[in-house]
Amino acid sequence: MTYYPTLDITSKGPGFTGRETLFKNCTLRITHLNLNDSKAYTITVDGPGVFEIAKVNLMVSVKETPTETRGLSAMALGGIIVGCMLAFVVAILGAILFARE
Repeated sequence: MTYYPTLDITSKGPGFTGRETLFKNCTLRITHLNLNDSKAYTITVDGPGVFEIAKVNLMVSVKETPTETRGLSAMALGGIIVGCMLAFVVAILGAILFARE
């Protein structure tokens, strides 16, 4: 894509898909990314007294998410530990009280 600042227009190159938007600050936004968008992109700014070329290699990847959760949450584990501790304290107190009788 080429941006012409004096005319405030953008010219689209042969790789333009309609999902690309070039902003005045040369930010390139590509919507609905997919793995096929992994490639080199070039942005040119062409105007009186300015000619700049920016190139970037974009690598799109997929972050895999686990399909199932294994194990217990931290809250569940904490509840189990506290419950066990309380049961232990109650058992000790019960044993002490039973021994006194």
